[in-house]
Amino acid sequence: MGENIGSVQERHYYSQLGSKCILVLYIFQAALNKDGTRFERVTGSPDHEVMRLELPLNGAVPLIQNAKLCVYATQLLLIQLPTLTNNSTSTNMSPMFKHTALFWTGFLLALPGAFLAPTKRSDCTNPAIRREWSTLPQSQRDAFHKAVKCLQTKPSIVESNGGLAECGYTDPIPYWDWTRNANSVDEFKAAPIFDPNTGFGGPSAANNNGTAVCVDNGPYAGMQVNIPEPHCLQREFGLSSDLIGNWTSSNVNKFMEYPDYIRFWNNSEIGPHNNIHLAIGGDIFWQYSPNDPLFFLHHAQIDRLWTLWQGRNETRLTDYQGNTVQNSTEINASLQDTMKFLGLGEDRTVESLMDTLSNGLCYKYDDDE
Repeated sequence: MGENIGSVQERHYYSQLGSKCILVLYIFQAALNKDGTRFERVTGSPDHEVMRLELPLNGAVPLIQNAKLCVYATQLLLIQLPTLTNNSTSTNMSPMFKHTALFWTGFLLALPGAFLAPTKRSDCTNPAIRREWSTLPQSQRDAFHKAVKCLQTKPSIVESNGGLAECGYTDPIPYWDWTRNANSVDEFKAAPIFDPNTGFGGPSAANNNGTAVCVDNGPYAGMQVNIPEPHCLQREFGLSSDLIGNWTSSNVNKFMEYPDYIRFWNNSEIGPHNNIHLAIGGDIFWQYSPNDPLFFLHHAQIDRLWTLWQGRNETRLTDYQGNTVQNSTEINASLQDTMKFLGLGEDRTVESLMDTLSNGLCYKYDDDE
């Protein structure tokens, strides 16, 4: 029953009422415990707090994930409330409680109609189109490289495309679809993205042996970066065949089919995202991975997959789960969490950045219908 207990967008809206809902359930429990009605924590897991509501009349035992579906359990209880309150074992229920229960009956049962599924907003009428690197004309590729190197001389800013525009590049950030280079180690190393003339260059064949070395050809040959200390931009290509399978089209299609964000995110994160960083190696492998300009095309591809996944069902614009600290189970993430930019830009809530077509964002991808 847990899988059918509510849609993604309803869960988000109901989560805002979570604490009140749980309080009401405990009130019901206190008032109806003589009937055998119980609401309790049953188990815990790294991702979910599982709760159970036992109803004595028909033996229904719905499972409640994350306590955000608490309202649904309350509704199930309230549907049976007239029978419960008229039950001979409930004669001690006070009139005040009955009135309170009736109020919550009307309020909570009305929620699904009151909170309709959000629709994809479109604040921008002429969105920029992000395109795959290999489809760009050479003049646009050259302009991108020139702007990236120019940025090394500019102060840090966080506005999307803002820095590139300051350096003369006014087109959208491109993405790299690495599923096109995923059949073998040799195919990946020979991918056009690493071509010294049409791509980002890389260690020459003589140095392409799994040891981090300076990029010695292409537009970033000899490029110096400053974090964690001054050094040449490095790549490694120490990949093996077992890594390749993480970003094939078939693997990507698998996690694109997941109906919920948490499974989509987990599988895209530990699969293609992490392993592309590992496969290229060098600077892009470490915490200072933005040293490598390829970082931005790689992450644009991850953003593209998320956008395409959202586009398969508009309710996914509000599907956001997990924890505020990666690999932690302490604090559940919320759309109201604030993303802090340490003075480099305006702090924003997660909710305000969920849609690429609203709240100051105005872009889409070339295959986003």
